[in-house]
Amino acid sequence: MTVFDAKNLESLRAELKERVKHLVERCGDRELKPFLSAISGAADSDKDWVVSVATIVSKRPTDSWGDNDIQVFSSRMHDFNKRFRALESVVLAEEKKPLKAGKKKEARWVSVTLPDGKTSSDVIWTNKSKKKKLKNELASLEKRYSKDEIDDLFAMLGEHLLKKTA
Repeated sequence: MTVFDAKNLESLRAELKERVKHLVERCGDRELKPFLSAISGAADSDKDWVVSVATIVSKRPTDSWGDNDIQVFSSRMHDFNKRFRALESVVLAEEKKPLKAGKKKEARWVSVTLPDGKTSSDVIWTNKSKKKKLKNELASLEKRYSKDEIDDLFAMLGEHLLKKTA
C-alpha cells in the first residue's frame, strides 16, 4: 500500500479501480495490461484482489513465494506503479488535449534522471503529421554520428525539453 500512498486496503482498491477503468482498453503493453486488469478485476474479497495483483506483479503464485520473493515483488511493484502513472498521465493529457492540437498531436511521457538523482518528467506532444520527415532526420543523424553521440544528443534533448520542470 505504501507504493500508492493509501490509508487502507479498501480505499486503495476503490481508488485504483476507478483510476484504471479507462486505461485498460488503451494499454498495449503486454506486461502492464494484465496488471491493470487485475486491479480493475472483480475479486470477491480484498484478500483475493491482493493475491491476484501480487501474482501478476511477481509472475508467481503467492503461495509459492520464498523470502526473496518479497523483495522482488516490492521492486517490481514500484516499476509497475511508475508505468501505471506514466500511462495515466498520457491518457489524461490526451483526454484534456487542447482543441487547437487537433488529431495531429499525440502525448508522450518523457523522464530524465540526472547523475545526481534529480528526475524531471512531463508529458510532451508529438506531431503525427511530421513523423516521416523527422524519421528521415533521425536516419541522417544516425549516418553522421556514432551510437554514443546519438545517446548524448538524446540525453541533452531530454534535459532541454524538461528544464522547465527540473
